[in-house]
Amino acid sequence: MGDVTLGPALLALLLEVRDLVQRPSGRFTSSSWADADIAAQAVDLALAGVMSADNTPAEAWAVPPQLDQLFAPAGPLSELCRASGWDDFDHLATRFAELCGDVARTPFRVGFPCSICARHAALLEVADDDLQVRRWGMTGTLTAAVDAAVGARVRAAMQQVDAAALYAIDFEFAPCWCPSCSASYCHDHWDRWDVFDEDGLHDSIRGRCPQGHERMIED
Repeated sequence: MGDVTLGPALLALLLEVRDLVQRPSGRFTSSSWADADIAAQAVDLALAGVMSADNTPAEAWAVPPQLDQLFAPAGPLSELCRASGWDDFDHLATRFAELCGDVARTPFRVGFPCSICARHAALLEVADDDLQVRRWGMTGTLTAAVDAAVGARVRAAMQQVDAAALYAIDFEFAPCWCPSCSASYCHDHWDRWDVFDEDGLHDSIRGRCPQGHERMIED
């Protein structure tokens, strides 16, 4: 993550929350979580988001939306604690604010997981009213100005975590995607090499997925 001290502390906090929501005395009548199993799944989703970001560039790290929702004053964790008579929420929310209060909240950013190891294979962001797409991935950072129609298509693909749809819009938005495998792979699982033209100038980047399928990754 951007701050190497943030990850372990945030993971420890979430593990405490997971233990909390599974207490036998929990009352879910006022919470949007139906029961302890659903609550644990929600915390697991937040844990997965933090754990999969361990190789995310510092400038790309932002608080995942599920974390803000988890610690919201009127969120399901707050409701559960209040209904159950627990006084843990304020302390937990304060710790979360101390850890993540200065970390950027991104309007809309989605990570695409690797099909093999579940780490981030690519990270996409749309900004400026969907007129800019920014992508972090195995070939570095790409920033592209797009028109509103393309931006809307990118956002829709991100909402569905659909790397194939991103690839169809622009293959450089989804360097992780192998159309032959219908799978995404992170930088650890693609073989990549630079291609140069006859004058020795850099032309493109090509890659080979773990199944041996080759394609151009970046032009």
